[in-house]
Amino acid sequence: MIVLIALNEAIVNSGMKIYLSVAEIADVTKKEKTTVLRWIKSGRFGDIRKIGNEFRVPHESFKKWWEGRMHRSIPDEQQK
Repeated sequence: MIVLIALNEAIVNSGMKIYLSVAEIADVTKKEKTTVLRWIKSGRFGDIRKIGNEFRVPHESFKKWWEGRMHRSIPDEQQK
């Protein structure tokens, strides 16, 4: 997650839009690439790019989804 935060700061400073690969998302989430592909095909990350045979997910879309997922996984009494 630290890598994603550092990447986000670099993106904001440079104005560039960064895309993550299926392998990068699988790495961060500790899931198989086939699972990430299923998420992509179901529309979980919104507007994705396909370059050749590779899918690319906007970093910002993934970050928003990942933070929401992390927030939901914390029991209510620990969120206070």
